[in-house]
Amino acid sequence: MNQQSALSSVEIATPVFSAGGSQIRISAQGIEVITSGKFEAKAGQHQFLGGEKADISIPVLPKFQNKNWIALEHLDADNQSFANLSYKIFFENNQTIEGKLDQQGKAYHENVPDEAIKVEYEENTTIKDEPWDTYDSVLAQLSNFEK
Repeated sequence: MNQQSALSSVEIATPVFSAGGSQIRISAQGIEVITSGKFEAKAGQHQFLGGEKADISIPVLPKFQNKNWIALEHLDADNQSFANLSYKIFFENNQTIEGKLDQQGKAYHENVPDEAIKVEYEENTTIKDEPWDTYDSVLAQLSNFEK
């Protein structure tokens, strides 16, 4: 379609132009361009006189309180917890925190200094650490397997 006007205006009576799978809809609410392809606007001048105003609601965030914390979990080689063991946490500036692990071998502290240097645990006396067999005893047992 080719439209030219000597009066510098064109009146369009149809609300929808369709061609090649794209549409231009014109109504009292505005102009809507629909296409599944590329949209190009070519003109000697583009004027965007203003946009819509959208009211948004921004939720109030809680105040951030930078609290340092430390959590301990003390387990043996079989992943069993060391329950009720005493401990000491050593921090910079010679500060220490002492406490006792809970039944799961865990402890938690808030509002602690920035850096922990080390943690020392009380020796676990509930488990007897039997001495290993001597080297000669182990060799004797191995020689029994060879027979």
